Amino acid sequence: MKTIAFVCKGNSFKSIICERFAKELTNDFIIVSAGTIPADKVNVEGARIMEARGLSMDGYRPHSLDNLPENIDYLVKMG
Repeated sequence: MKTIAFVCKGNSFKSIICERFAKELTNDFIIVSAGTIPADKVNVEGARIMEARGLSMDGYRPHSLDNLPENIDYLVKMG
């Protein structure tokens, strides 16, 4: 299975929300996200936006680049 990684600075808003949306849209890829300087938690406003769309961010937390898999097929740089 191919891997898609969404990466931004804090992994608290853009990249982690993209991870959540992508997981909702497909089961054909391993979907991950990370930040170069990960935040302590998911951005509150981002979580509210997702909740308003019926998508919970429970269980999601920012990760560092060190947590990415060794092999990534598609890298989406956000920034």
